[in-house]
Amino acid sequence: MAFISNVQTNPGLVTTFSGSDIKTVFGNVEIGNLQGISWSINREVRPIFVCGDPNALSYSKNKRGVAGSIVMTCFDRAALRDIMELSSVYRTDQSFVPGQTQQTSGTGSPFSDDEPRTAIYSDEIPPFDITLYGKNEFGKQMVMRIFDVTIISEGAGISIDDGIQEAQFTYVARHIDDWRPVEGASASAEANIVTNIT
Repeated sequence: MAFISNVQTNPGLVTTFSGSDIKTVFGNVEIGNLQGISWSINREVRPIFVCGDPNALSYSKNKRGVAGSIVMTCFDRAALRDIMELSSVYRTDQSFVPGQTQQTSGTGSPFSDDEPRTAIYSDEIPPFDITLYGKNEFGKQMVMRIFDVTIISEGAGISIDDGIQEAQFTYVARHIDDWRPVEGASASAEANIVTNIT
C-alpha cells in the first residue's frame, strides 16, 4: 500500500521554511556557522511644502539604501576567519607603526607595493554576494540573493554566562533579489514524495 501525501495530491499546497531548512553561501563558499541574517530596505521620502499651507502637498521619493546584520557562531577561530584568509587586499599600510619609518618600495608611498595580503579586519573583505537557499522536507525549494555586500562593522565578546561565542556584523548592499521558488525543482521532488509502506 502506498502512502500519498497532500503535496502530491495538491501541488498548490503552501509550505513554509524554517532556519534549519536554509543554507547560506558567501561568494562561492558555503557558510556553516551562520546563526541569523537580517536585511532592510529604506527609501528617503521627503514632503513637499508651499507657502500658506502647513500640510504637505506631495511626497518625493529619493535615495534607497539596503542594509542588514549578520550573526555568526565563533568556534575555534574568528567567525569570518576562513573568508578573510581567502581575500586579497592590496593595501600595505596596515604594518605602519606611528613613530617608525615606513618601509616602502622606493617611491615614498605606503600604497605603492603590488603584493596582496590577507584581510586583517572583516571590513577589508571585498564586496561579495550572499545566496540563501532553502529546501524543506516536502521538496519545495526557494532562493534569494543579496548583491555586493560590504561589511561596515563587527562586534563580539564573551561572558561567563554565555554558552557560545558569537560575532555580529552589519553590512550595506547594492540590491536584494527577494525570496522566489526555484523553477522546476518542486515538480520532480513532489513526484518522489510517495513513500511505499510495506
